[in-house]
Amino acid sequence: MTATTAPNRAAKIEPPLYRAKATCWFGCTRVEGDEFSTTAWPNGYLEPVNETARKIFRYWATHQGVPLPHSPFEDGRLSLPGEDDAKPRWLALKDAFLDGAGIQYQSTNFDCVTWPRLDAMRPLNEPAKQVVAYLESLSELDRRRLPYRAWDVASQRVNKLPEHQPGTDAASTAA
Repeated sequence: MTATTAPNRAAKIEPPLYRAKATCWFGCTRVEGDEFSTTAWPNGYLEPVNETARKIFRYWATHQGVPLPHSPFEDGRLSLPGEDDAKPRWLALKDAFLDGAGIQYQSTNFDCVTWPRLDAMRPLNEPAKQVVAYLESLSELDRRRLPYRAWDVASQRVNKLPEHQPGTDAASTAA
Protein backbone atom coordinates (compact mmCIF):
# COMPACT_ATOMS: atom_id res chain seq x y z
CA MET A 1 0.00 0.00 0.00
CA THR A 2 1.39 3.38 -0.94
CA ALA A 3 1.35 6.41 1.30
CA THR A 4 -1.35 8.51 -0.35
CA THR A 5 -4.02 10.79 0.95
CA ALA A 6 -7.19 9.01 2.04
CA PRO A 7 -9.81 9.55 -0.68
CA ASN A 8 -12.54 10.99 1.56
CA ARG A 9 -10.37 13.07 3.85
CA ALA A 10 -10.63 16.83 3.44
CA ALA A 11 -7.50 18.42 2.02
CA LYS A 12 -5.46 20.41 4.52
CA ILE A 13 -5.57 24.13 3.95
CA GLU A 14 -3.28 26.76 5.32
CA PRO A 15 -4.75 28.72 8.25
CA PRO A 16 -6.11 32.14 7.29
CA LEU A 17 -3.62 34.92 7.86
CA TYR A 18 -4.75 38.53 8.30
CA ARG A 19 -2.99 41.89 8.76
CA ALA A 20 -4.51 44.63 10.91
CA LYS A 21 -5.10 47.76 8.78
CA ALA A 22 -5.41 49.91 11.90
CA THR A 23 -5.18 49.45 15.64
CA CYS A 24 -8.24 47.41 16.53
CA TRP A 25 -9.62 44.87 18.97
CA PHE A 26 -9.72 41.31 17.63
CA GLY A 27 -9.46 38.95 20.60
CA CYS A 28 -6.84 41.35 21.91
CA THR A 29 -5.47 44.69 20.78
CA ARG A 30 -3.96 44.44 17.31
CA VAL A 31 -1.63 47.20 16.18
CA GLU A 32 -1.59 48.32 12.54
CA GLY A 33 0.57 45.86 10.58
CA ASP A 34 0.19 42.92 13.03
CA GLU A 35 -0.23 39.61 11.20
CA PHE A 36 -2.18 36.84 12.90
CA SER A 37 -4.35 33.81 12.25
CA THR A 38 -7.88 33.30 13.57
CA THR A 39 -10.80 30.94 13.03
CA ALA A 40 -13.27 33.79 13.63
CA TRP A 41 -14.98 35.82 10.90
CA PRO A 42 -12.89 38.82 9.79
CA ASN A 43 -13.97 42.45 9.99
CA GLY A 44 -13.32 45.60 7.99
CA TYR A 45 -10.15 46.39 9.99
CA LEU A 46 -8.41 43.29 8.64
CA GLU A 47 -6.64 42.70 5.35
CA PRO A 48 -6.37 39.08 4.15
CA VAL A 49 -2.77 37.98 3.56
CA ASN A 50 -3.10 34.44 2.14
CA GLU A 51 -5.58 32.64 -0.13
CA THR A 52 -7.57 31.04 2.70
CA ALA A 53 -8.06 34.45 4.33
CA ARG A 54 -9.01 36.02 0.96
CA LYS A 55 -11.66 33.31 0.38
CA ILE A 56 -13.15 33.83 3.86
CA PHE A 57 -13.00 37.62 3.54
CA ARG A 58 -14.77 37.57 0.12
CA TYR A 59 -17.48 35.31 1.55
CA TRP A 60 -17.89 37.50 4.65
CA ALA A 61 -18.01 40.70 2.55
CA THR A 62 -20.67 39.33 0.17
CA HIS A 63 -22.87 37.95 2.97
CA GLN A 64 -23.31 41.08 5.09
CA GLY A 65 -26.74 41.11 6.74
CA VAL A 66 -27.14 37.33 6.36
CA PRO A 67 -26.93 35.16 9.50
CA LEU A 68 -23.58 33.36 9.46
CA PRO A 69 -22.39 30.40 11.53
CA HIS A 70 -20.29 31.24 14.59
CA SER A 71 -17.10 30.54 12.63
CA PRO A 72 -16.07 29.86 9.02
CA PHE A 73 -14.61 26.58 10.35
CA GLU A 74 -16.45 23.40 11.36
CA ASP A 75 -14.60 20.47 12.91
CA GLY A 76 -11.30 22.13 11.99
CA ARG A 77 -12.22 22.42 8.29
CA LEU A 78 -13.17 25.49 6.29
CA SER A 79 -16.97 25.41 5.86
CA LEU A 80 -18.57 28.33 4.05
CA PRO A 81 -22.37 27.83 3.91
CA GLY A 82 -23.65 27.28 0.38
CA GLU A 83 -20.15 26.87 -1.02
CA ASP A 84 -20.29 23.10 -0.57
CA ASP A 85 -23.69 21.71 -1.54
CA ALA A 86 -22.54 18.13 -0.94
CA LYS A 87 -24.07 18.20 2.59
CA PRO A 88 -27.69 18.86 3.50
CA ARG A 89 -28.24 22.55 4.27
CA TRP A 90 -31.10 23.72 6.48
CA LEU A 91 -32.87 26.84 7.69
CA ALA A 92 -33.79 26.93 11.38
CA LEU A 93 -37.49 27.78 11.69
CA LYS A 94 -37.22 28.49 15.43
CA ASP A 95 -34.60 28.52 18.17
CA ALA A 96 -33.90 24.87 18.94
CA PHE A 97 -31.30 22.34 20.00
CA LEU A 98 -30.85 20.08 16.99
CA ASP A 99 -29.06 16.76 17.31
CA GLY A 100 -25.84 16.92 15.31
CA ALA A 101 -26.06 20.68 14.81
CA GLY A 102 -26.17 22.03 18.36
CA ILE A 103 -28.19 25.13 19.19
CA GLN A 104 -29.49 26.86 16.08
CA TYR A 105 -31.29 30.16 16.21
CA GLN A 106 -34.30 31.09 14.10
CA SER A 107 -33.39 32.12 10.53
CA THR A 108 -29.89 30.59 10.75
CA ASN A 109 -28.63 28.53 7.79
CA PHE A 110 -26.57 25.48 8.79
CA ASP A 111 -25.28 22.12 7.57
CA CYS A 112 -26.45 19.00 9.36
CA VAL A 113 -26.03 15.34 8.37
CA THR A 114 -28.24 13.85 11.12
CA TRP A 115 -31.99 13.30 10.69
CA PRO A 116 -33.93 16.58 10.70
CA ARG A 117 -36.59 17.79 13.10
CA LEU A 118 -39.14 18.84 10.51
CA ASP A 119 -40.91 21.12 13.00
CA ALA A 120 -37.71 23.14 13.41
CA MET A 121 -35.88 22.85 10.07
CA ARG A 122 -36.59 23.56 6.39
CA PRO A 123 -34.43 22.07 3.59
CA LEU A 124 -32.43 24.59 1.54
CA ASN A 125 -30.60 22.40 -0.99
CA GLU A 126 -31.11 19.19 -2.97
CA PRO A 127 -29.40 16.84 -0.46
CA ALA A 128 -31.65 18.16 2.35
CA LYS A 129 -34.74 17.74 0.13
CA GLN A 130 -33.72 14.12 -0.56
CA VAL A 131 -33.40 13.47 3.18
CA VAL A 132 -36.87 14.91 3.83
CA ALA A 133 -38.45 12.95 0.97
CA TYR A 134 -36.99 9.69 2.26
CA LEU A 135 -37.92 10.44 5.87
CA GLU A 136 -41.50 11.26 4.91
CA SER A 137 -41.79 7.99 2.95
CA LEU A 138 -41.08 5.89 6.07
CA SER A 139 -43.50 4.49 8.61
CA GLU A 140 -43.19 5.55 12.25
CA LEU A 141 -41.70 2.12 13.05
CA ASP A 142 -39.05 2.43 10.32
CA ARG A 143 -38.14 5.92 11.54
CA ARG A 144 -37.15 4.41 14.89
CA ARG A 145 -34.65 2.11 13.16
CA LEU A 146 -32.77 4.78 11.19
CA PRO A 147 -28.98 5.09 11.45
CA TYR A 148 -27.65 8.16 13.31
CA ARG A 149 -26.60 10.01 10.18
CA ALA A 150 -29.15 10.87 7.51
CA TRP A 151 -26.53 11.75 4.89
CA ASP A 152 -23.50 9.73 3.87
CA VAL A 153 -20.96 12.44 3.04
CA ALA A 154 -18.58 10.03 1.25
CA SER A 155 -21.17 8.67 -1.21
CA GLN A 156 -23.26 11.88 -1.16
CA ARG A 157 -26.57 10.10 -0.72
CA VAL A 158 -29.25 9.42 1.90
CA ASN A 159 -28.36 6.73 4.47
CA LYS A 160 -31.29 4.38 3.84
CA LEU A 161 -32.37 1.33 5.79
CA PRO A 162 -30.88 -1.88 4.29
CA GLU A 163 -34.23 -3.09 2.92
CA HIS A 164 -34.66 0.21 1.05
CA GLN A 165 -31.31 0.09 -0.75
CA PRO A 166 -31.23 -1.43 -4.25
CA GLY A 167 -28.89 -4.39 -4.67
CA THR A 168 -28.95 -5.52 -1.02
CA ASP A 169 -30.17 -8.96 0.05
CA ALA A 170 -32.92 -7.36 2.15
CA ALA A 171 -34.19 -5.37 -0.84
CA SER A 172 -34.20 -8.37 -3.19
CA THR A 173 -35.99 -10.69 -0.73
CA ALA A 174 -38.62 -8.04 0.03
CA ALA A 175 -39.49 -7.65 -3.67
